[in-house]
Amino acid sequence: MQKAENGKYAKKFNVITGVLCVLILLLSAVNLSFAADSFSQSDLEGDWKSHAIFSSAENWEGWQRADMAVDGETASPSNIEDSDEHSVGIGETATISIDSDGIITMPTDNSFEGILNSDKDFIVVTSGYPGIDDNPGLGIFVKRTETSFTTADFEGDWIGHFISSSATGWEGWERIDMTADSIGVFTLGEMENSDEDSGTIGKEVTFSISSDGIVTLSESEEESLEGIMSPDKNIIVLTDEYSSDNPELAILVKQTETSFTTADLEGDWKIHAIYSSDNAADWEGWERGDAAIDGSGKLAFNGTDSDEQTLEGTATLSIGSNGIITSADGNSFEGIMSPDKTVIVFTSGGSGGDDPRLTIAVKRVETEDGGSDDSGGCFITSLYQ
Repeated sequence: MQKAENGKYAKKFNVITGVLCVLILLLSAVNLSFAADSFSQSDLEGDWKSHAIFSSAENWEGWQRADMAVDGETASPSNIEDSDEHSVGIGETATISIDSDGIITMPTDNSFEGILNSDKDFIVVTSGYPGIDDNPGLGIFVKRTETSFTTADFEGDWIGHFISSSATGWEGWERIDMTADSIGVFTLGEMENSDEDSGTIGKEVTFSISSDGIVTLSESEEESLEGIMSPDKNIIVLTDEYSSDNPELAILVKQTETSFTTADLEGDWKIHAIYSSDNAADWEGWERGDAAIDGSGKLAFNGTDSDEQTLEGTATLSIGSNGIITSADGNSFEGIMSPDKTVIVFTSGGSGGDDPRLTIAVKRVETEDGGSDDSGGCFITSLYQ
């Protein structure tokens, strides 16, 4: 890897640290509540794993991951690494504010917004504006609990949605069907991507998992891959590949015996998306907003993006009994609903004017009690001062 000069190196890490700090701030939340249970700061205390991808024609692109320890209202990052093979042991601590609906904001950065799910173990966030000392990105946090994992938890069918972002490599999305056995051997089946390539991969790869849910590849040549399995064992979030190849963020969703109907789509959802493409005709950055889906699958969306543009749109969605979601408005759209029916992951758009993207939707749950309005700030410094 060719290293930058010290000044440029420090400046880049200042940018990355700023976005990381924005991402970790959400972990110090207070008094939010959903219909089923009230939330308190103690729900966020513990250890989290973050995986993020950054995409912008004007800023740094690639992935970043870190460990997060939350104690009281303080979130402390450690073991930070990125797709340029930079790493640091300890980052800056931070605090953040959260409202009673689970929406997470940072008072000192209006680009930042995230959402905590009703299970209290999964967070999605977008932040950063292009062209300034920041990086537009999408981050996912998975809580590390006392759940114990083995390779038997891999067994079954999975659908993977990938997004690649790089200044030099291929960019776009990819979808792959996978089947895993009880010892962690994944057979990669049908694939398609945003360049309209498709086919059967037919390759086998062997995954390992630690007792606390950290996922790696057994093959030594794939040392860049690391992920985490969700406490319910139905989602894997991972980052893979260094900048010399195609840095990517992936979300794998397990297909279980759960049966789905259109009624499972109905309700209010929070949308976070990241756009990435190596075609100059395509836009890059993040998008987020609110989506309301009625009982027939009709979706109405209102939101904004990292260019601070106001967005709105409609679509008509269908869902199969296996949880696969498609849209009557575009044949590139395909998604998968999680077995607990609270998260949707989908990829859509094509290279050359249709803006390839990865989108995560988290279902909103009606709140019962009020939340706190307390706010905090973050002091950002370079990791390599």
